[in-house]
Amino acid sequence: KLATNMVQFLNSGKIDLAVMAAPNEELDSFNYPYEVLRQEELVFAISKKHPLNKEMSIEKNYTMAEISEMFKKESFVLSDNGSSIRIMTDQIFRKHHFTPFCCCDVNSNRVQLELVSKGMGVCFIPVSYANPDIGIEYYHMGPTISRANLVVFRTSGNSSEIERYFADLVKSHKYFQK
Repeated sequence: KLATNMVQFLNSGKIDLAVMAAPNEELDSFNYPYEVLRQEELVFAISKKHPLNKEMSIEKNYTMAEISEMFKKESFVLSDNGSSIRIMTDQIFRKHHFTPFCCCDVNSNRVQLELVSKGMGVCFIPVSYANPDIGIEYYHMGPTISRANLVVFRTSGNSSEIERYFADLVKSHKYFQK
């Protein structure tokens, strides 16, 4: 179950609207009205200096079976429990009977990338965070792994004018344009 701060704030009534990400598999059971802003791909991130990086090809889409075999003895920098990425990667790991060695759980995509760039491990990261200038190579998965970016409303049908305005403003941002 998705257990982000945003969901907790919606549950408590502290916020009326959230911009957040969620695994596509969880959308059917999501308890709040939402609008999908876009689908965001997750990519596999590895330091360019990592010895296994030399065996990989940027043109190839890697399957989870290939990643789990190649990286079975490597450290993974995982997202915090309850985050959309952690839910997705845990499901994929279970499906492939793979238990990665987790060197640490972090609550920041940028921190994950910093740790990967320093050779602390490998990770899955939203493609929007991919930065080739920090010594990391990013590999696409096949099939593609993606999550939904959402605007979520606490109540259905009676959102205020300001909530609707804010949601429309978010949807019009270039980040969410197709």
